[in-house]
Amino acid sequence: MDRITVFKEFKEALTGLEQQQKNNIIIVSLVMFSLLFSYPIVRSATDAIFLNTYGAYKSPLVWLYSVVAISIFVWLYDFWQKKWSVKKIHLITGIFSCLMILFSNYMINSGFKPFAYVMYVWKEAYIVLLIHLSLAFFNNSIDLKVAKIVYGPLGAIGSIGGILGGIATSKLVSLVGMDSLVSIGAVIVFLSSVIFYFTNSNNEKTAPVKKSNSQKSVLKSIGNVKFYVLTIASIVMMSQFSINLLNYKLNIYVASEIISKKSQTEYFGMLYSLVNASSLVLQIFVIPFLFKYVKLSKTHALIPVSYIAIFWGGQLILAGNLLPVAVAFVCYKGCDYSLFNAAKELLYFNLNSEQKYGAKYIVDMLVYRISKGVISLGLIFVKSVQLVDILLTISLGIWLALLTFIFKKNKEFNQYRS
Repeated sequence: MDRITVFKEFKEALTGLEQQQKNNIIIVSLVMFSLLFSYPIVRSATDAIFLNTYGAYKSPLVWLYSVVAISIFVWLYDFWQKKWSVKKIHLITGIFSCLMILFSNYMINSGFKPFAYVMYVWKEAYIVLLIHLSLAFFNNSIDLKVAKIVYGPLGAIGSIGGILGGIATSKLVSLVGMDSLVSIGAVIVFLSSVIFYFTNSNNEKTAPVKKSNSQKSVLKSIGNVKFYVLTIASIVMMSQFSINLLNYKLNIYVASEIISKKSQTEYFGMLYSLVNASSLVLQIFVIPFLFKYVKLSKTHALIPVSYIAIFWGGQLILAGNLLPVAVAFVCYKGCDYSLFNAAKELLYFNLNSEQKYGAKYIVDMLVYRISKGVISLGLIFVKSVQLVDILLTISLGIWLALLTFIFKKNKEFNQYRS
């Protein structure tokens, strides 16, 4: 009965929206589908190329470089948004991403191995930039009540794209080869930005920045809500510390247990399909009910508690094997793409239109990858998987402690409600 009620509310919420808002929801859903369909293709090929060229222990260094790339684009976005619409910025990023992936792959095949770094860096950057630019626009198209109902199905559509992309990766790499596979992924990234260009931003609610404020920096707009944005950033930082520590351990095990580039590509493709499958289950069967019946503070706390149980449960049963690490990775990433991302997005609804863009630029583009860069810098000197386990446990503990502090300050957060 509860399930029927949730889906009925979802239908009623969509029915009550203006036609332009409905169109934007449909278009953003298609964009999320296409981006997450392309990502397993691009990521699996890029990871395999990099691991075979430089090895797993160089992963932290290339993650660090990705922070620099994203930082440059956040600065560009803030500058461009004073003059251009979000959909124009999205299109420029999509075109650049497509060309960068294709050119890097060509240079690698021509013998210029350092372009494996370039391709890996941009693979890390483009998905963050395009996904969160799309979501920032989406957050300004709906209100909080609709967001609680829509975010599950929206994420589910993206997850279906990711599942199909992972399956396509495993099947196509043998049929068309690595080069054609990379080209397919790059073209889909470009097409996602073409689709996004059809969103409507003419009305005041969905406009990224009003014309009267066209010279105002969206980054500067968060000045009076700095503490609130900092608290969201701290949650994201701990989540990324945890996931990237586990990702590093996964790379070490894959590089040592799976030898050939083709086998690694197929394995990563299968793994990312499972990630998106777990994400899909959470988005359809868990998120709508948690958001309806469970306090947001308890939903956030549930995530690190589950991470601790999954990781150490696997280690106690099959320590030293790839399988429990892969299982934990699927659970962590699946939750990160679905429950954690949706719960975090709801925190932005305390902010006004410009602040939502500024906060997402800082938190989801910069802090998201700076967190990965910081932990990557430390991992350059870490050669022991046992030390990785210790650092992972510490990160999860700090994350849980931060949540306890943050939600005790919830009344303070409400003063920023726009």
